[in-house]
Formats: sequence, C-alpha cells, structure tokens
Amino acid sequence: MPERNLTLGKISEEAKEDYLTLFQMLNDDDEKKQMEQTIKRIKNPDDLENCIQKIIPIHQKYNDIKELLTKREQEELQNQWKKYSDIKDIDNQIKHKKELIAQYERELKLIKDAPMLTRQHYIDLLKVLPEAESVKFKNDIAHADSLDKIDKLIASKLPEKFKQLDANDKESFSQLPDGKRQEMLRNSINQSSTTESSPTTPKEATAATQVLDIKKLIKDAVQDHQGQKDQDDDIPKDGWGKKLPLEGDQRNEFLKLILELDTKSQQDLKKLFDKTEQISIENLFSVFFEEFSRTERITLLITLIFIYRNNSTLAMIISNSPEKLQTPHKLWIWYNIEKSGINVLTKLKSVL
Repeated sequence: MPERNLTLGKISEEAKEDYLTLFQMLNDDDEKKQMEQTIKRIKNPDDLENCIQKIIPIHQKYNDIKELLTKREQEELQNQWKKYSDIKDIDNQIKHKKELIAQYERELKLIKDAPMLTRQHYIDLLKVLPEAESVKFKNDIAHADSLDKIDKLIASKLPEKFKQLDANDKESFSQLPDGKRQEMLRNSINQSSTTESSPTTPKEATAATQVLDIKKLIKDAVQDHQGQKDQDDDIPKDGWGKKLPLEGDQRNEFLKLILELDTKSQQDLKKLFDKTEQISIENLFSVFFEEFSRTERITLLITLIFIYRNNSTLAMIISNSPEKLQTPHKLWIWYNIEKSGINVLTKLKSVL
C-alpha cells in the first residue's frame, strides 16, 4: 500500500499551506525524497509545524545563493546540502545548513544584495559564458568591493548591442523567461565573436544595425512570451494541470489531502489520472467532497493507487468503465483490498 505520513494529516491548515509552499521550493525528486525523510522522522504535530517554519527560510536562502554560483560550485553545494539533510536532529541539521549558506553569502554579499537587473545579468552571464571564463567572472565579482565595479565587470562581458539598448528595451528583456534571455545573450556573444574575427564585416554595418536587430528580437520574444503566458496562466502551477477539475478552495483541499502521500504515490496517482478519461475524473470529483469524509477521501485515493500499481488493467476499468467489472475483477478486489478500501469503492459506485 502507498506510504502515508499520518502526522502531516494532524497539523494545522496553516501549516499544511506552509508545507505546500515548501514543497514548491524543492528543485527535484531527490530533494523531495530527502525532505520526506526529514519530515517522516517527526511524530509530534507541533514539532512538525515548528520544523516546517524553520526549514522554509533556510531553503529559500539555499535556492537564492545557488543561482549565484558556477556549475561546479552548485554541485558542491548540493552535495554538502544532501549530506546535512541526512542529519536526524532537525536543529543540528538546520544549524549546519545555515553555516554553509552563510559562507557563500559572505563571499557574494554585494551581488546577492544588488539591484534585480544587475543580479539578473550576472546570473545569465554565468550560464552562457564558457566554463573557465564563467569561473573567473564569478571570482572577479566576488572580489569586487563596490556595486560600481560589479556593473563594470558585467558590462565588460555584455555584447555592445545590449549595452546600447534604451531603458524600455532593457526592461522588456528582463521580463523574458530565463531560458529565452540566456539564449539571446548566448547567440549575441557568439555573433559578436564571429563579427570581430571577420575582416570582411564593415564596422559601420555592425553597430547600429545589430542594435536594431536585437531590439526587434526582444520585441518579437516579448510578444511570443505574452501569448504563451496567457495560455500558461490558465493552467494551475501545482503540477496537476487542467486534468484535475478542481478550483479554488477545493483544489487546495485536494493538494493538502495528498500531502500525506509520499512523492512516488502522488506521481502514480497523477499517472492514473492522466490515463483516465476527463469525464470520469469529473464524475469522481463531483462527489468527492460532498459524499466522502476526509478519512474516506484519502482511503479512496490510496486504494486507487494500490490497484493501479498492482493491476493497471483493473484500475482503468474501474476508472473509465466500471460497468464492465466482471466476477474475476471483483474477486481480485475482494482478496487484495482491505475492508475500508472495499467500502469506499462500493460507496463510490453507489453515489455515482
């Protein structure tokens, strides 16, 4: 059966909201599994709430400082972070993590506290410069003793056409997604290198013309981004997409409910939903909150996950075509599902 953290189910609604916030800050499945192991060791709801409150700010600092590091330094930070995440005593774990982050914050204090556009240029350049040049650039920034020197270091790495953009174009460029900004910057750096090495390129044809070119590229990219953003704004950012036909409080209630499930179980539930017809999911959630208690809801989800893992064919029949259930299917359910699971499946069939 899917693993379940009962302590998470007992914390306050506000703490569950905080836990959702914390999980959205995690960068990959490894971090999520580590966090689950940390949380799983805490059996008292009050202690768990305090733990969540302590972890959120330090993990935000971790994410913030990580993007200011070179690729190799990021890997070193991640490895050290994982090592400290294995410390069972939460206060000791957080103490070591704070000390780790403080080392990097002292080194990068000026750029960490720099204006957004300055910091953004720095991060973008770290991503697009060749590795050796990126390392030297980061070290030069770390040793700079004023924001003015940082601005000059950044300007020395930017293609000329970026430095000649007006304030509006710079603002538009800053609003683009990270990947798009970095792609345009990388292409411009490569183009500048090619132009400088080509004796046949007239200098007068490069300066003003390239500025006009980059202005047009930015304008086109902004329009494309806005169109994509309008589409993306319609899709919830919780990872469940439009397939989950819930909005507002009910959607939030569902997300807090499945917090009790480990990441693998949540992923399996999402896979089941992805394979289930939309009308069937809508039918399920038309009765999910009104007809079932909280205990019954989590039991129903756990039961569906168990069936999906162990008999995916049966799971699809239950989800999409329950009228096609035959005696062998019912016998499988009878022999493999706990009584509470059988009860919620029976109730689901009844209310639908």
